[in-house]
Amino acid sequence: MNARTAACVLLAALVAPEVAVALPDGPTTVFADQVPLGWVAEKMVPSGVPLVYEPPVTPNVMVSVKEGPSWQEALREAVEARGLIVDYKDQGVVFRDPAAIDADAASGPELAGWRLQMALPGRAWVIAPGQDSLGPVEIKEGQSHPVLGRIVRILQDGNRWIVQTHKGWFAGGPS
Repeated sequence: MNARTAACVLLAALVAPEVAVALPDGPTTVFADQVPLGWVAEKMVPSGVPLVYEPPVTPNVMVSVKEGPSWQEALREAVEARGLIVDYKDQGVVFRDPAAIDADAASGPELAGWRLQMALPGRAWVIAPGQDSLGPVEIKEGQSHPVLGRIVRILQDGNRWIVQTHKGWFAGGPS
């Protein structure tokens, strides 16, 4: 999509906001200054992909969007400029506030001895305390684990990963 086409798409969306505009894969050349995140997400994210706003994030947060190598990157940059994070997961596009994540993680006890071997958004491979010889076990968000309880979140926060469960939390990152 060239700059003129993108400008027409954005103008059409402004004039007729009820018309959904899904940008194709590839570079984006759109620009919008101080518009609601929900509006931007509805226009940029392909139709059928759910949008999840974890409190305190709402669709009314004002963001500015500029060109990027893909809609995902352009959306990520717009969200990060507001101090928020966006995750692309199986359940859709999830918008989060890292301050709320830290508060949630700190609300339960830190689970001593648990180690992260590897992590991806929504999935992690962990080693239980004293179980090095057994190797890592895969866990997923929403899963029930016999020791950890329900896995609430697995997410990246800067250079570290946080695993939050109903029984507490633990974090890991590069050594």
